[in-house]
Amino acid sequence: MMTLFVVRVLGLDEAIKEATNNGTVHFGLEKIWSVLVKYVVPVIIFLVFLSSTGIIKI
Repeated sequence: MMTLFVVRVLGLDEAIKEATNNGTVHFGLEKIWSVLVKYVVPVIIFLVFLSSTGIIKI
């Protein structure tokens, strides 16, 4: 949840710069992490929300 907040507030590029210490640290999973944070994680959080409210059963 915190990662989504940081990405939404700072932006994806700024979050990657923070994770890599402005490019000094190698972050090999950058592309996969970007896709997960932008597309997969929000859907999963939404599904968990729907499940916790009883709208759907997983």
